[in-house]
Amino acid sequence: MKFGKWDLDSNVMAIIAFICIILSLLIITFTPPAAYYEISIYNGYSWYFWFFILTSIFLGQLIILKDVYYKTSQKKYKDWLLGIIIILIPMVIFLFLPIIRGYPTYGFGDHLTHIGEVKDILQDGHIAKNNFYPNLHILTAGLTWMTGTNIISIANFLSRFFFFFSPISIYLLYLIIFKNKDEMKFALILASTFLFFGSFCKYIAPYNQSLLLVPIILFLYLKRGNVQNNLNFSILFVIIIISYTFYHPLNILFLILIFLFFTITFYLYPKINGINIIEDSEKKLKEKSTNIVLFSVLLFFVWYFSFSSIIGSFYKVFSSIFYGAGESFFQSQATALNTYSPTLYDTIKTIVYTYGTLLIVFLLSFFSLIYIFVLWRRNMPSFRLRYFLVFSGVSFFVFSGLLVAAFFVDFIVGWNRFFVWVLIFSIILITLAINFLLSNSKRGFNHIRSITKFVTIVFVCIFLISLTFLSTFTFYNSPLTGDANLQVTYMDWVGVEWITDNKNKQIVIEELGISHWRFSNAIYGVNESTLMESESISNIIKPIPDHFSYHNKSTLGEYYNESTYMIITRLARIRYPEAYPNYKELWRFTPQDFNQLQGDNSVNRVFDNGDFEAYLIRPNSM
Repeated sequence: MKFGKWDLDSNVMAIIAFICIILSLLIITFTPPAAYYEISIYNGYSWYFWFFILTSIFLGQLIILKDVYYKTSQKKYKDWLLGIIIILIPMVIFLFLPIIRGYPTYGFGDHLTHIGEVKDILQDGHIAKNNFYPNLHILTAGLTWMTGTNIISIANFLSRFFFFFSPISIYLLYLIIFKNKDEMKFALILASTFLFFGSFCKYIAPYNQSLLLVPIILFLYLKRGNVQNNLNFSILFVIIIISYTFYHPLNILFLILIFLFFTITFYLYPKINGINIIEDSEKKLKEKSTNIVLFSVLLFFVWYFSFSSIIGSFYKVFSSIFYGAGESFFQSQATALNTYSPTLYDTIKTIVYTYGTLLIVFLLSFFSLIYIFVLWRRNMPSFRLRYFLVFSGVSFFVFSGLLVAAFFVDFIVGWNRFFVWVLIFSIILITLAINFLLSNSKRGFNHIRSITKFVTIVFVCIFLISLTFLSTFTFYNSPLTGDANLQVTYMDWVGVEWITDNKNKQIVIEELGISHWRFSNAIYGVNESTLMESESISNIIKPIPDHFSYHNKSTLGEYYNESTYMIITRLARIRYPEAYPNYKELWRFTPQDFNQLQGDNSVNRVFDNGDFEAYLIRPNSM
């Protein structure tokens, strides 16, 4: 393939990409939706469906890459725009897969509780006293009330709506950060390998959706210095910062750090480059940077420190830093590795899917920083570091340090909360490093330039394929990452509703494969479900024992001293056989255990709809 004839090849790649998209849509059309709970959404379609999805995304990336480094765009035809469209179509298909598969909604954790918070607003007409991030709940409640539809439908729509906002805001931000459009296009390619952070659009959660607003906030922050009459952008920036405060405490706290890094960089930048002046746009930003930090800090403290739970969370964080609060994430992983002794293949597989993206991004970012630093030292003072390079380097190092701390110390806040902020700045660093590398290759002999360019392009393609693959297959929770699918089924919903309405309020509920209180939050609202849960007055709460205690007792009733409800879902039955088929000796429950349960005279089945079973355990002493 000759590089000079890539105009024709762009059309060919686009045609192949659209064929892949059409084939994937045909597969979806002829594949029936999920009838029951499935432990992995990836198992719902054959391998060639995922091949078509990944191929179309990569071909879109390749079209943009060719446009960047071989200048194939013309005034009447923009290859990179075509590439963006090709990338976005399979991403949208991928994002809507839970709905296509027939899931009522996706996410049986915080997502259901947030739906309950919305229901509280609609039922009570006001925000609950302990709801310290009400913005998304108010927005969801408002749309539900105006449209007259149910909360679940609005939640499914709203979470995915933020995805369409994400690539546009990222594009606007990159237009300001990068000096030329080629750098901006390459940064968009890198962002697409993380599916434009679409994994934060799977379900409603204030942390997730507010994170997708970060690019537009940074755009407004920087835009104030790029226009002569910046009053409109300044007012819009202040409005969105005030609003952003009520989304999530962590994200506004991290954003304050970003504003602080901007302020620090304004003072470091001239000294690093040995200059006395900075550009007019940067000078305008510097004049107000300290005020923005102080304003944001004031908003944060005034709102969040009016809640006792937030004060308690800060106390836990500081206690964990200075005194230690328990086992760190690294320690828990090491303990699990030592306890279960997985095979080398399973260990490597888990590391690749769980930490592969983290390792690739860290390595490339550090190599990028080292390369740029060496280039700067060799060519001082003619080589001047860009302002955004210094800023991104500072931000990358700080958030990387916090990530490492959260990984090796019980930091209360999980390491993955810092990782997405690392990604934001790693994209900038890697883009600038690749651009410097290709720019320097133009100075050598023709054959050296060609070889350097070819090797760089090949490396970038491998990098794109690897990250896109990992981002795709870690997008949804599945056994690949040691999790189970977060599919919410109608049967689980109906089952929780039945047992909540019909149970003896004085008998406690134990469960396998479900958190019934999460469903109760969504069905009745958080306030009402909390009140109902408090009515259970059992003195002794015993978790369900491994193998239902059949290894040392003849009936489950011998284990309990009080009557207890037990919920078992399809997830509980299939988790170990489907997720860990090669580790039977480590299963907490086996198919034989569930079969023996059916003949246990101390256990009475009170409800069963196929996916959801409810039992009443009677102690043998009764």
